[in-house]
Amino acid sequence: MPQNDAGGYKVVRRIPVGGDGGWDYLRVDPDTHRIFLSRGDHMMVVDQGTGKLIADLKDTKGIHGMALAYDLGKGFTSNGQANTVTVFDLKTIATTSVIPIPGKDPDSIIYDPATKRVFTFNGKSNDSTVLDATTGRSWALSRWAASRKSPHLMVRATCSSILKRPVC
Repeated sequence: MPQNDAGGYKVVRRIPVGGDGGWDYLRVDPDTHRIFLSRGDHMMVVDQGTGKLIADLKDTKGIHGMALAYDLGKGFTSNGQANTVTVFDLKTIATTSVIPIPGKDPDSIIYDPATKRVFTFNGKSNDSTVLDATTGRSWALSRWAASRKSPHLMVRATCSSILKRPVC
């Protein structure tokens, strides 16, 4: 949203998307001008310019977030109620695989292009899962260790194959 002269923000456009389900996360792809919206059990993809629905990815039970791996041509959704990650083709928005993960209620999800890893942050098991974005192999990470006295997030890997030298 652009800032106005008073330093605040103003609405410049509204895009009514309709459809079923509430929403959780949204992600904008600035290159393709697509808006990705999580809608409970499906992900809508809307054209930013026209506001029209481009695609609707079904069977993402409890979808929270999405991560986009442009370099691999893949997208990933975190499906909290199914404890899975859906992998989809960025061009066709078609599901290519569904990966069960050891964590419970995957919520936030990010892709790291430097390591080609996808990270889910799992709300009910209070841990993270790491996926190799090229193979789909997953590793569970240990519980988060944080307190009010020490706000640092301490994570210890349970499998050293997330590092450069696989040992598992």
